[in-house]
Amino acid sequence: MVNDGLTDRAYWIKYWKNYLDAPIASEPAVPTDLLETVASIWFNAGFPGPGSTFLEVGGFPGRFCAYFKKACGYDVTILDFVVVDEVLRSVERINGIPQGSIKSIEADFLKFCPKQKFDVVYSAGFIEHFTDTRAVIEKHVACLNDGGGLFISLPNLRGLSGWVIKRFDRKTYDAHNISSMHIPLLREICEGLNLISVTVFYFGRPCVYLDQPEMVHPVIRKLIGLTSMIVSRLPWKARWLSPHIGIVARR
Repeated sequence: MVNDGLTDRAYWIKYWKNYLDAPIASEPAVPTDLLETVASIWFNAGFPGPGSTFLEVGGFPGRFCAYFKKACGYDVTILDFVVVDEVLRSVERINGIPQGSIKSIEADFLKFCPKQKFDVVYSAGFIEHFTDTRAVIEKHVACLNDGGGLFISLPNLRGLSGWVIKRFDRKTYDAHNISSMHIPLLREICEGLNLISVTVFYFGRPCVYLDQPEMVHPVIRKLIGLTSMIVSRLPWKARWLSPHIGIVARR
């Protein structure tokens, strides 16, 4: 991920040192209900077929690529500011996909000049680390084939979870561009880039969380966990409780 005033290379190296075990778990990386929503909005009949080219922006350590390789049969590539080959091979091994399945590009995304276009461009938890949201989404679009599908998710820190993270983990909170988490703004940007079938929506079971829970006192962790358990029983998805925002569109 490129340094855009919010994070830098040192930030992400430290981050992955702390979380090296979690990202390589072989559990599904994308909620089934989200995939069904994307499929119904995006192509009506479903996702692009097996063999379609797939780029994940900010994809290290590769667990999302592993998921789409296994679930959809995509030809997957990750692009990130920090890529460690040994970790990619571990992701492949743990997820039972052939070694070398996940291709990689180590680059500064905003300076990246794609030599090929992709049928699907995806990012999760990426665009909110930049101050210029439009420029980052526009770069995603530049990597898309005509008719290709754009799929972006980002956290929703404008609700209860954002308040908790701001209160107990200010450094993590400040690494996010909170203004990027406005659904009308994201829709306006996508439509301004001439994307079609644009849908922007909240998703995920209501919850309250910390990105780095080990940094707070155990009593606070328990209180946050109890609060999350309570709100998870609520039936609606909205700004104050939904953990994520999704963007689905076609070029």
